[in-house]
Amino acid sequence: MSSLSHDPRRDDREHSGEGGDQCLRPITADDLEIDDQQRQNAVLAERDPRTVASALAVFRRRRGFERSSLAAWLRLSPDRLVALALERRPDPTDPEYGTAASVLADRYGADLVRLTEALAG
Repeated sequence: MSSLSHDPRRDDREHSGEGGDQCLRPITADDLEIDDQQRQNAVLAERDPRTVASALAVFRRRRGFERSSLAAWLRLSPDRLVALALERRPDPTDPEYGTAASVLADRYGADLVRLTEALAG
């Protein structure tokens, strides 16, 4: 699964010589340095159906959530929601969809059941 933005965990793997198919370590608060450009990219990504942002935008509108409310519902900080939104959306028809959603939930610390519900739109 690829991210549409820079992934600081990749830097750790590349410098440590680890392979690319291994699980990424969870994101810590120190890893997140979300800037205004990334926030704007997340808003723009809502129009791209290949992104998590797109699925979350559909879900958010249906539920009448503000972005901050959605973050809280998913058990995420607003910055983690921005980072998650920039990820590539898992394909619900893929047999590995559950695994992909679980990886995203683990990576960002989101509630898996709620994230899976939100990703479904």
